[in-house]
Amino acid sequence: MGSLGLLGGFSQLFSQGIFLFSQTAPRSTLFLGGCFVLGFGVKVPLWPCFSWLLKAHVEASVEFSILLSGLIVKLGAWGLSRMLNFLCSPETSLLLIALSLIAMFEATLRLLAQRDLKRIVALTTVIEMNWLTLCLAMGGVFEGVAALLAVAHSFSTIAEFFLVECIARRFGTRDLTQIAGLSTQTPLLFALSVGVVLTTIGFPGTSIFMLKLLFLTHLLSVAPVLFAPCLVLFFFILPVFFIRI
Repeated sequence: MGSLGLLGGFSQLFSQGIFLFSQTAPRSTLFLGGCFVLGFGVKVPLWPCFSWLLKAHVEASVEFSILLSGLIVKLGAWGLSRMLNFLCSPETSLLLIALSLIAMFEATLRLLAQRDLKRIVALTTVIEMNWLTLCLAMGGVFEGVAALLAVAHSFSTIAEFFLVECIARRFGTRDLTQIAGLSTQTPLLFALSVGVVLTTIGFPGTSIFMLKLLFLTHLLSVAPVLFAPCLVLFFFILPVFFIRI
């Protein structure tokens, strides 16, 4: 699906004699925007194309999971960023904003019902990558937030998958209902897990907290209608879920 979108978009550009991003902005930007949103959105992944990421993480080795979340999905966001700057299409930006918001809240609803630790980390990746895409689509100061979030997420996701692998090897399972006594049996692993969880939920003083604060501050002045839902998601639903774990 992603390849078809990219091939369709590039074919349309080539038919207009456009072979470099530095050339004149193309015509039919709505069609091109749709093609590139599909092409790069599958890799981010945007709604409704993120089920493949969950399955891939569950079945893959920890090394590949780290590579996938830490680097490969960032390529989709980078591609979207280049295309947004090239097309200068408000319609494409609005489409990305809508898809990103839907993905963030649907992934959160799925998160609340998960028992597999790897799927939980994968859904966290979906939420944060769609938050990053939302920042790119909104442009301006939000692009700086997106760049910092990409770096912060790369480091946090490496720690998350590494700890999940350690827990799975220690207890022989990734099922939350089968894991107990982490603090008494492996105090060091417990302490590291608490630290990673606090970073993931954006505990005050962490990098994610500062990014959420910066994002919401600008969001309140630019798009007040989105402020309350994002505030509830970032500072209530996700923290409650992870603290319960």
